[in-house]
Amino acid sequence: MIYHDTYFDGTNFMGEEVVYEEKDTPILGMNYYGVTLDETLSEEAVDKALRPALMQVGSDDIIPVRGPKEYINGDYKYTFDVSGNLDYFEGEESIYKNDKNIYSLKCHGGKIQK
Repeated sequence: MIYHDTYFDGTNFMGEEVVYEEKDTPILGMNYYGVTLDETLSEEAVDKALRPALMQVGSDDIIPVRGPKEYINGDYKYTFDVSGNLDYFEGEESIYKNDKNIYSLKCHGGKIQK
């Protein structure tokens, strides 16, 4: 399998991830768009909440497309609410610092069939 992520970064960003079974056969995809709601905390939030949370993917009972339902690191709380299954899903990821929402990402995707 091959994994490809096209990412356009900034405090507002978007991307697309595709998993290929072979070099030219896409089987799973996801689009995402994220917004940093407090730009003064963007790198800090990524280091304290987002990266460590994404490393926990598959650690709970939700489908493994982003992070876990919840991850807490000090003043930061990461949440991911997803519905559906790998055939078709929609999700919303948030980061809070001291209960203030500072980041939001929406994603959707699923199985690719010809």
